[in-house]
Amino acid sequence: MKSFKVKDLKRRNSFVKTDYKRNLIKSFQSNKFLLAPYKSAAQKFLNKIQFHSISKIKNRCHETLKPRSVYRKFFVSRQRFRESASIW
Repeated sequence: MKSFKVKDLKRRNSFVKTDYKRNLIKSFQSNKFLLAPYKSAAQKFLNKIQFHSISKIKNRCHETLKPRSVYRKFFVSRQRFRESASIW
């Protein structure tokens, strides 16, 4: 079970890093005032970046590591959420 958590954490971290770079380079491409050679260089650089897809990232419960019925806001499964709510 712990390997799922480690893999998921690695995927999330790599996605955040590459997503920032990708959005930055896309802003260069969409800039109207930039010359064409710079835009093509940005396209070449974008092709070199390894992009980790967000579809591979599963929302898993941080306590039970279940992939289904997870509240995104709390990263907790429905069962754990109800248990913690009943404590209060």
